Amino acid sequence: MYDLIVYIGRFQIFHNGHKDVSQKISKMAKKTLILVGSIDSPRTIKNPFSFEEVKDMIKKSVHIQYLQVSGVQDYTYDINRWIEAVSKIIKDACPNGKVAIAGYKKDNTSNYLDYFPQYDFIEMNSYHHYGDLVNASDLRNLYFEGKLGFIQNYMPIPVFNKLLEFKTKKEYIELQDEYNFNKDHKSQWDTPFPSIFVTTDALVVQSGHLLLIKRKNNPGKGLWAMPGGYIKVDEDIKTSMIRELNEETNIHLQDEILERNIESVKIFDSPDRSMRGRIITHVYLIVLDDSKPLPKVVAGDDAEEAEWVPIGDFYNMRKTMFSDHYHIIESMI
Repeated sequence: MYDLIVYIGRFQIFHNGHKDVSQKISKMAKKTLILVGSIDSPRTIKNPFSFEEVKDMIKKSVHIQYLQVSGVQDYTYDINRWIEAVSKIIKDACPNGKVAIAGYKKDNTSNYLDYFPQYDFIEMNSYHHYGDLVNASDLRNLYFEGKLGFIQNYMPIPVFNKLLEFKTKKEYIELQDEYNFNKDHKSQWDTPFPSIFVTTDALVVQSGHLLLIKRKNNPGKGLWAMPGGYIKVDEDIKTSMIRELNEETNIHLQDEILERNIESVKIFDSPDRSMRGRIITHVYLIVLDDSKPLPKVVAGDDAEEAEWVPIGDFYNMRKTMFSDHYHIIESMI
């Protein structure tokens, strides 16, 4: 029926439902393209495996003659760039011919399936195993709770073998620690109503450099980020930003100078930007005087390191940045 069918997802973890869809659509097209998203992410409890690892698991799990597995980066705050990137991959895979997108519209996280009206859409059903609805989020949760026996029958053998192998590595222990941290954090706010938190971050720029900190603790231990944190009940957002900036970097400048050099402030509120819960952040762009030396900084509070990073180096830090901070910085500078 088609020259190409495209199946888009993160596939973390690639389970029998994914395999079933892949096998079905392969019979409807000359070529199948499985497009893996979020390939620029560091290892997190949401994306525990690299693109190459996911690709290897897919290739070993499905038996399709003409299969292409490609990856696409996230553009959290610029959906048009993401659509452009996906469209280019599809066009390169099938320059001329009839194309369809296959997927399952489970909730608002599946909105991306509506972004390609130029192609046919093939609705797939949710996947059930002995009556149980199978989804990757539940499988990941059980995996980090150490309950491999519960998930073995829900995924292809090569995937389960990879999970067994990965469980012996240091990276798994670190991710499990973060999973437990997030679980404990959410339990503190377990109420009938969803809790929404407000944070603030400082994006400080001078002489082609950005001021970043390396996080000392979970979540995101060892990842780079903007200095910032939760606001206190007795302070406004700008005051919170200045306080967090000082606590984490000990920047050698007076508060009045920092405030005077605020160029803009922007709200970032992607619903899934944090695994801790619904967190909305306000980012202040502070542009300092390029004619002066970079202010001295020393890590403090929750920061392991504080450094002035050349902007050119920053663009190579996609896989070492915390949460959506890379995408925030990219959109603001």
